Amino acid sequence: MNGTRPAFRSFSGVADSVTRLARVVAQCSRSHAAATTWLAASGIFLFALAIRVVHLSQPLVENFIDRQVHTAMMARNLARGASWLRPEIDIGPFPAYYMLEFPGFPALAAVVASMTGLPLDMAGRLLSALSMAAACVFLFDLVRRNDGMAVAFVAASALAAMPVTIRYGRGFQPDSLMFALLVAGVWSMGRWSTRGFKRDLAIAAAATSGALLLKVISAYVLVPMAYLAWQRCGRTAWRRWELWIAVAVIAIPSAAWYVHAWHVASSMTTVSTTFWQADKWIALGRFAQIDTYRQLAYFVGWRVLTPVGVALAIVGAFLRVVASRLEDSGPKIEELGSRVVNEVVERSSACHGAQSAILNPRTSPLLFHVWLASLALYFPILVRKVDHEHYYLALAPAAAVFIARALVALAAAPLATRCYVTGKQAAAALGVALVATDALSCQSTFRAPREWRHVMEASAAARELTPPDSLVVAHSSVLYYADRRGFAMDYSPSDVAYLLSTFGQTPAAPTANDLVEFYRGRGATHFVELLGMREHSDALDLLRLRYRVVREAPGQFIVVALDD
Repeated sequence: MNGTRPAFRSFSGVADSVTRLARVVAQCSRSHAAATTWLAASGIFLFALAIRVVHLSQPLVENFIDRQVHTAMMARNLARGASWLRPEIDIGPFPAYYMLEFPGFPALAAVVASMTGLPLDMAGRLLSALSMAAACVFLFDLVRRNDGMAVAFVAASALAAMPVTIRYGRGFQPDSLMFALLVAGVWSMGRWSTRGFKRDLAIAAAATSGALLLKVISAYVLVPMAYLAWQRCGRTAWRRWELWIAVAVIAIPSAAWYVHAWHVASSMTTVSTTFWQADKWIALGRFAQIDTYRQLAYFVGWRVLTPVGVALAIVGAFLRVVASRLEDSGPKIEELGSRVVNEVVERSSACHGAQSAILNPRTSPLLFHVWLASLALYFPILVRKVDHEHYYLALAPAAAVFIARALVALAAAPLATRCYVTGKQAAAALGVALVATDALSCQSTFRAPREWRHVMEASAAARELTPPDSLVVAHSSVLYYADRRGFAMDYSPSDVAYLLSTFGQTPAAPTANDLVEFYRGRGATHFVELLGMREHSDALDLLRLRYRVVREAPGQFIVVALDD
């Protein structure tokens, strides 16, 4: 027994030396991996930002125009001293309190405009672009910890180039900031699930609370966050006090705001009162309509992902996670060092008769499947808002990850033994096709539609020909750029009926001229209309006969005085 001690001590010394060497090698490898990760994250951020700052000065007349203009109006009024507890737009009925969500985004846009000197509409676009670029970086790091560097880089790049994130990652509305906070919340929750640091949980709770304040429909993100909590704590999660505090931090601010907002919206007729009616958010009858699913297929298959993206996402959803290390290890020497250390420790433990274990980092291989499944809670709202593209942002993170898994798996596949192309060539070809279809799908967002191309001229004329305190009947974008208050204009019977309903009016078969006369009775003094592609010549002819035309630029705009 005594004769074996010198040999054991010698073996222990070798084990200690090898362990120290392996740690040095691992530290060097981690430094290399950290530098690579930082460069990749920086490249992704700059790529996502560069796409979205193209034509930053473009007027707010693309995609969801009214939503962008309403947000910009709130930002301008907040910059002029309006109360954030009662954010207001410049479109009646007045007081035009816009109580749909907490005005965090317009308030930040006003700050960005003040700090940079940019016009307010450009500042709002820049804030959205920065938010979406940050979301891409958060997704990159989240995926890297589960799938490795290659899948993470492709996933973040796919998210940056996705049509829906380009359209609404440069719009003046809160969806991009909400999306960034939502992804940041899951990212930080993933770090907590792996490391257990309470500061990660605090960051996750704060980010998710901000997302829910901006748009409460983002509450579906609580499902993947609960999955991450279960990954760490198992069945004991419900007994962890820190998780209950996190739930309170997430829920209480949003609940307080929406109770206040409901009180304001229900106590008076405002522009947002109708949005607090249940039928504005859920319409069960649409589940039985074929047209609903036709629109879903169109938006998902072209406006959100494109056909190439849909095919890759479906394939990727069925692939297992093949690289699930906490850190991308970089050089293979670290793996060699780890194997040497494990072997030495096992032999040393056997000599001591002791127990030892090498703990593997926790991974979440089904995180994005759970994320996708959580949208079942969101689906009734999506069906009601099927033509509101920004609601499809909820699909983007999971779709980007599945697309990346499919491309990386294809690149690693040994196709050359059976095909005329290698896996890398096939993956590259599909990647190029994906980027090309993405660009084709979202190209319209960088230019003003034909019917809106004279908005700035009409707004300048309205600003010149109407007093600052006048009420003007016009489209929301004209009112915003003319810096005038007034009333929204539309022409289809259903849209006219809706606008009248915001004032509590329900006439039978109202016309566009009935709407103008109603506004005139409410104090409107001028009417401004674009003369582009819109089919409203009969209504305009009647207005020309009834009132004085102050100015008309053929094919561009018309300004009519209603108080003569």
